[in-house]
Amino acid sequence: MISPIRLMLVLIIIPTLMYGRNDAMNWFFGDKSAISFNTSDGEPIAIEGSLLSTLEGCSAVSDTNGNLLFYTDGVRVWNRNHEVMNPNNNLAGHYSSTQSALIIRQPMSYERFYIFTTDAGEYVENIDPANYENRGLNYSIVDMSRNNGLGEIVAYNIFLQKPSAEKLSAVFHENKSDVWIFSQSW
Repeated sequence: MISPIRLMLVLIIIPTLMYGRNDAMNWFFGDKSAISFNTSDGEPIAIEGSLLSTLEGCSAVSDTNGNLLFYTDGVRVWNRNHEVMNPNNNLAGHYSSTQSALIIRQPMSYERFYIFTTDAGEYVENIDPANYENRGLNYSIVDMSRNNGLGEIVAYNIFLQKPSAEKLSAVFHENKSDVWIFSQSW
């Protein structure tokens, strides 16, 4: 029987290799933890400097060579230098959403990315009384051609649906360019 960790690695790495993309070479998670698979032998190594501290969902993306571009907890976005992009504005995700953020490269682009975010579902009023209403499923856009290649969020929290469950997933269309995003209402 295959272990859950090995299964997770297979489900993430195999699609990356199949399409010749290195988008998932760097993983950021938990309390300032990060690893990179962008090594000569493919063995993961620790990444220093992560500022992400989250209870649950997070997402990171790398360029076609496997170099880190940015990572997020669904609220803040850090560039490859571990600096917050657009520090005066937050995304509509939540640090306690099981999949608070999902980063998808805009089809046919190497510079623009969508960050889909989900709020903390029905529990948001118990976690943060100031935000009692579920903000649902939203997306924001990052343009990596801005800020000398460190990226900038150019559109914030474009509403898609609410209330939304804390789940997000994506799969390539059979044309291997377009991407289907999956979510569900609460």
